[in-house]
Amino acid sequence: MKRFLIKCGLFSIPLWVIFTPAVIHLETHRELESTEVMASQNQHDGALIGLGYTDPMHLVKHAVLQNRQPEVIALGTSRVLQFRDFCFSKPESFYNCGRSVGKVQDLEAFLSSYPGEKPKVIILGLDQDMFSVDDEDMLKEPRTYQSKGTSYGTRLTKGTKAFWEAWSDDEIVTGTTLLGTTNFIGRNARLENEGYRADGSYCYGRVIRQSNQQDAYDFKQMIRRIDKGKGRFAPATEINPNAIQQIADFLKSCKEME
Repeated sequence: MKRFLIKCGLFSIPLWVIFTPAVIHLETHRELESTEVMASQNQHDGALIGLGYTDPMHLVKHAVLQNRQPEVIALGTSRVLQFRDFCFSKPESFYNCGRSVGKVQDLEAFLSSYPGEKPKVIILGLDQDMFSVDDEDMLKEPRTYQSKGTSYGTRLTKGTKAFWEAWSDDEIVTGTTLLGTTNFIGRNARLENEGYRADGSYCYGRVIRQSNQQDAYDFKQMIRRIDKGKGRFAPATEINPNAIQQIADFLKSCKEME
């Protein structure tokens, strides 16, 4: 029995080496909170959500919608995240659902899974790369808005993988938690004051804090993606008619909501 335990201990050493630094880092910055906790604290405590290693915000925002029931929403990718509640005569009637969709076929899935009463107005943002997809991209399943696969273990595994990838690219951000961010959730929120506000919009804290430094913004990651020519920056010469049809179907569904 003793020999067996020793063998198990030796076998588990690589796992401890892999997971321990990641767990300490992720837990220190509250990167592994559940979607329910994030939604609740974001709405009731004003906790900024700025995760650095996983991105379940479409699920968090879906959870917020269940209780908030806004009359007006902004829907799209990160391009719509600048819309704020104070832009409207009734701030409490607005919620920003930016990043709830990532591809054109997500629009219908988002609408069909919308919790409770549908909004009266949707401010829709459309990106050019949504229409330059090929037929294989159009066959990909749309996002699911059910919190399946978001258990602590799943988040830990994904977060650990992202942590070591960031480590290998020398992109691990460390430092002291900023003043007034102790209840914030996520590395970006606690160290950069960057993340999602209670109205669903995004606070670009890193850029704001560097606003007095000329050319301080780092385009390294964006340039790397452009060089690869994949995803959002893939070159294209044609518009996919199936993508246009997806928009038409979405608009028809919106019309039927009236």
